[in-house]
Amino acid sequence: MQRRNLIIAAVAALILGQGWSASADAPKAASLVSVIVDVSEVPDLKEWGEKAKTLAETWYPKIVDDLKTDGYIPPAKVTIAFKAKMDGVAGTSGDHIAVSARWVREHPDDFGMVIHELTHVVQSYPKYRPSWVVEGIADYIRYYRYEPESPKRKFDPKHANYRRGYQPAAAFLVWLDETKRKGIIGELNQALRDGTCTEKTIETLTGKPVNQLWPEFVETREKKASSSEAPKGGGVRTSSILGNIGQAPDFSLTDSSGRPFALTSLRGKAALVSFVFTTCNGSCPATTHNLYRVQETLKGARLWGEKVEFVSISLDPARDTPEVLTNYAGFYKADPAAWHFLTGTPSEVAKVVSAWGMWAKPSPSGALDHPSRIFLVDPQGREREIYSLEYLKPEMVLQDVKTVLAEGPST
Repeated sequence: MQRRNLIIAAVAALILGQGWSASADAPKAASLVSVIVDVSEVPDLKEWGEKAKTLAETWYPKIVDDLKTDGYIPPAKVTIAFKAKMDGVAGTSGDHIAVSARWVREHPDDFGMVIHELTHVVQSYPKYRPSWVVEGIADYIRYYRYEPESPKRKFDPKHANYRRGYQPAAAFLVWLDETKRKGIIGELNQALRDGTCTEKTIETLTGKPVNQLWPEFVETREKKASSSEAPKGGGVRTSSILGNIGQAPDFSLTDSSGRPFALTSLRGKAALVSFVFTTCNGSCPATTHNLYRVQETLKGARLWGEKVEFVSISLDPARDTPEVLTNYAGFYKADPAAWHFLTGTPSEVAKVVSAWGMWAKPSPSGALDHPSRIFLVDPQGREREIYSLEYLKPEMVLQDVKTVLAEGPST
């Protein structure tokens, strides 16, 4: 513990010296945002939380300035809550940042993730699409504004792309800004805030579609590599190795036949875990349809049921009874032999949603707003990949499933 405290103190001295002077700017910055730190579940992280608070107070105005648009007023309050049982790293919903206590204890120098999540608070876009642009901008703030010398920003473009890693997305956006259209990051930020951003927006601004720009970007990086300037490593998954995000939170809910179902029952198999609700008119229908396409691809590969199963958890348990879920599954041709639709009491479901770093909140229209995330869990019960809707491609998922099935237990 003493060594950890020394590390935290040393890192804090460094992080608060990047860009701004903490002593000179923190009081002024603190007046622009109220940062609340909640360590009630993990009081041993109080000191780390105070460092994170000072960092947030110092950098929030700078992020606001970087992402400012006419008429936009960012949240005036930010809550950073440390969760004892949260896996993964962190997640943001509105002005609330949830941080995994386990991650902080294992990575006491990772204050950069606070900057990433703080950027999401400032972003507050009406849509999380295109997700790679949203996350790319957040990592742009982290790695190109806050900690530009961090080795974590480096990656190998031969084995990573903008759709499958935040660092590649950030680097791609920076390259576009430097070589194709100065100020494009700001223009994309404006389009995201207006709710009009698509990949077509990038084509309109640059004159080329994204699927042509990315190979050009990779070629540029490869030329740097031949000049001994290529980045090495960087924590982004390769085509043959998936990262270990952390142990998937276990749960026990009720399936559409009314029987109890626990995630541990799938140990020894790969699983895709999703969160939907039956009255959703946003991303849920597309998510479920795409999962059906993945289901059929897995059947063609003779992996369905024997090696892979799906779990879809309702975000609206008050409405989604087992009978309702049965009808929903039938409509989307979900094979009940290995696709489990789950519900429970509101409190039971809320605990599961929180443990998985998910959230659901009423939008101005009254409908539930929520992120679209699909989790790949390996046979050892570990989270290995998180797909957004637009990247839930059957061939990509099949490759990842084969990867985790082929691994030994020590991976």
